[in-house]
Amino acid sequence: MNKNDGQGGLSRRALLQAAGGGGAAAAAIVGLGAQPAAAQSAAAQAGPAGSRSPVGPLKAADPHALTQRTRPRRRGGPDAAEITVLPIDRAKFLAGATFDLRVEAVGVDPQTARIDIRVKGPKGPAEILVGEPERTSSADDSLEITYRGLHYPEPGDYTVEAKVRSGNRTSKDEVGHEVVLAEAPAAPAKNVIFFLGDGMGQPAVTAARILSKGLTEGKYHGLLEMDRMDYRGW
Repeated sequence: MNKNDGQGGLSRRALLQAAGGGGAAAAAIVGLGAQPAAAQSAAAQAGPAGSRSPVGPLKAADPHALTQRTRPRRRGGPDAAEITVLPIDRAKFLAGATFDLRVEAVGVDPQTARIDIRVKGPKGPAEILVGEPERTSSADDSLEITYRGLHYPEPGDYTVEAKVRSGNRTSKDEVGHEVVLAEAPAAPAKNVIFFLGDGMGQPAVTAARILSKGLTEGKYHGLLEMDRMDYRGW
């Protein structure tokens, strides 16, 4: 491995090479028909690149980091379709890790409803939509679109926007995803300070987080002080 490629896991070079698979940054899917998803050019769908800098390496405290929703969900009104985008808002990924992207719309005609999906990354449109999506309808008034085996090629903040058109109604929603690198330290630790807390098992600590900080969609709204330690385990 080249010394500039990072330590451990997938290197930046390998991720960039793997990302060149000809994906799309946007797609339009209409109903349950068998027509291919209309992938639109990244340039046509592009907005200004995000102003936030790329996210650094994964830290031990990251699984419990502040995950309070930073922006409201955007709906089209009380009569608009209900939209769910998965993975959820504020989900965190390792660069190169695969996941399934799913958009669910309830309150639509599954035969004629149109779902537009756009993905933006730290450098503008992110061409991650690869392959033909699965189209399903789990109820008479629902349409679900699922892309399987996708991945984010590089660290940074990504936004997935879904817009649903059914009849004369339009709804949209978006979620934000954070992508990080897991890089091993350059040198091993020479000294270790071991702190053992009595009665500090996982159930007790979890209860303390929920009671003191609150919980939304399985994400804590804040950290305990001991969660801020560089390294910790159970």
